[in-house]
Amino acid sequence: MFQNIGRKIKMLARVLCGVGIVSSAVAGVVLLGVALDQEEPILAIIGGIVLGAGILFSWLGSFFLYGFGELIDCASELAGHSVPKQNGNTVPEGVRMTKFGVPSVKAAPPEPAPSAAETEAAAKRKTLEQWKKDGLIDEEEYRQKMKELEQ
Repeated sequence: MFQNIGRKIKMLARVLCGVGIVSSAVAGVVLLGVALDQEEPILAIIGGIVLGAGILFSWLGSFFLYGFGELIDCASELAGHSVPKQNGNTVPEGVRMTKFGVPSVKAAPPEPAPSAAETEAAAKRKTLEQWKKDGLIDEEEYRQKMKELEQ
């Protein structure tokens, strides 16, 4: 009974708006018809007020009820009491939504940091490449130093 209560409240707002508009229109037209039959100007005024104001207030009143239903929907989703949606698609089982409506996922574990020896070797290789590029060492010296680094 209390599942999807926000959606039910919004549906109730639509139904009550429709019933209110139809009943106001019928009551207003009946009052106008009686006023014309009996030549009562006061009934014509009342009929016009019922017709116009009844329709207007039924329509405006439905906004508050519909807004309350929307509020319940959003609060339920934030609290995790309903199936969260992301761009119209159901979020997979086990994924929690953040308070901003974005799925929260666990980040992959970070890769281990390179050791000091690996970092030092990478710096030496870069230096050798720069020396070769600048012409400070030739190809043969470059290859020899690179072999030494690999050992």
